[in-house]
This record gives sequence, C-alpha cells and structure tokens, in this order.
Amino acid sequence: MTNIGGKAFYKCTSLTSVTIPESVTSIESRAFSSCIGLTSVTIKNPECEIVGINFTFPETAVIYGYANSTAQAYAEEYNRNFVALNSETEPKTELLKGDADGSGEVDILDVITVNKAIMGKENLTGDGLKAIDFNENGKPDSDEAMTLLKYIVGLIENLA
Repeated sequence: MTNIGGKAFYKCTSLTSVTIPESVTSIESRAFSSCIGLTSVTIKNPECEIVGINFTFPETAVIYGYANSTAQAYAEEYNRNFVALNSETEPKTELLKGDADGSGEVDILDVITVNKAIMGKENLTGDGLKAIDFNENGKPDSDEAMTLLKYIVGLIENLA
C-alpha cells in the first residue's frame, strides 16, 4: 500500500494507535477524521505527503515522526502534539507474525505485499520480512504468500 485515501478510516472509533509504514507515500484529506479514540499516529516515511487539512488526524492524536519531516510540518501547522522518533521515543510495537505491511493486522494486504515483493515491485525488508519469513530463507516466496492466505481464510490456525 502506498496511499491512504481520503476518509479511509473516517469515524473509525476503535482505532487507538496506528503506525503508517515507510511504504506509504501519501495520506489524503480526512483519512483519520473523527477517529475519536486515536491517540497515537506514527509516520515512518519522513517524506510522506500529508494533504494539508486540519481534519486529516484528530486533535487528540500525538504524531510521531522524524525531525524535519512532513509529519512534523503537519503537526506544527495544525497545532498537534509532535514527538520526534528516535530509539527512546519510538512507540514499541511487538512484531506480529504475518504482518508484512506493518499495519498491525494480518489481512489480505499482507498477501498482496508479499506477492509484490516476490515480483520485485516492493522491497520487503526489516520487520516486514521477519514477520513473513516462515521458512527462514531470508526472502519472500510463494509458500509464505500461500501460508498467509490460508491463515486469513481460516484453513490454518497458526502461522509457522
């Protein structure tokens, strides 16, 4: 996924924290508008375009991003709390097995991410690769994509 569309999570009251992976290059207007439970937004891409509108993120959300990034510029322009990421401030997230795209969920987007990586259309490294490298060969492959798909549709109960 490279873009979060306008109103993509509009009024999603169950969201409390979201980490937007480095692969996302743009966040459209009102993407997280009226997400009243959202208190933490981590933006991993320092150059991610954030459509400049006051309602893209709720006022209650602390925005985590890199110093001098578009996340910091957004936070300053719209009077949001901003915390610069470094090893002490970055919110700690446990690696979720199967979560190739870093969204915090194992879903069909992870299968798509793995398949794109297999085709060379996406670079899957770091935590994304660790999350799906079930056969521990250091690269995404079709067996891992199939394992994810089986897990999502309920044919298997555990990711191994």
